Parts: sequence; C-alpha cells; structure tokens
Amino acid sequence: MKWLREFVGKILHENYMSHTFEPKVGDRVMNTNPGCKHHGSEGVVMNIDDLPNGMGKVVTYVVTNNGPTFRVGKTLIKTMDQLSPWENCV
Repeated sequence: MKWLREFVGKILHENYMSHTFEPKVGDRVMNTNPGCKHHGSEGVVMNIDDLPNGMGKVVTYVVTNNGPTFRVGKTLIKTMDQLSPWENCV
C-alpha cells in the first residue's frame, strides 16, 4: 500500500492534510504552493504545532536548499496544505 501511495503522490504531488495525512518530525518536505514566495523550498521538519480552535496544524522546517527568497538554514513555518513529501516531488 505504501508504494501505491508514493506512486500516486509522485503523479499528483500529493500535499499533506491536517488530521489525515501528516508529516512527522524528521521528514523531508517541499513547498509545492505555487502562490507562496517560498515555493520550491525544501527542508526537514523540526516541529508540528496545532492552530487554535482545531483549524489545522503548521509545520516548522529548516530549509536545505537555496532560492530567491530562502536560504539553507532558514526556518520556515507553513500550513500543511502548502507542503508535500519531498520524495513525491523529485
């Protein structure tokens, strides 16, 4: 089943979703939100926090690549819907 999820995720660039499909600390992620200024940033998840009133979760990750608006070592915080598993994006 895991290989099927990975295969489909590669095709669809599957994004994370709070309470359903979530990353874990240590996972590699990529920002796949084309409307975000940090689109294309990649990193390692350092923390996952709940938003107030059950509105979902945010992921804190340390960037592992460089781009116009991000650098290696920078810490970014994004909602899960902006992120995909790194393995599904390469």
